[in-house]
Amino acid sequence: MISKESFSKNWTEKQRARFPKADPQLIERQIYAFELVGVLAKSNQVLLSLVTRRKGRIHFT
Repeated sequence: MISKESFSKNWTEKQRARFPKADPQLIERQIYAFELVGVLAKSNQVLLSLVTRRKGRIHFT
């Protein structure tokens, strides 16, 4: 998961200094996109752990 610090304006500015050609808005959008992917992956794992297959049928636990 993405650290909470990565969502701060200060962190974005540090990355801007580190990568001068990078667009700060693009950096911010990428952080939110990666966080979204992480949350979706985590929710999919929970869903898969709740659904099991038994004898060709899907059962919810």
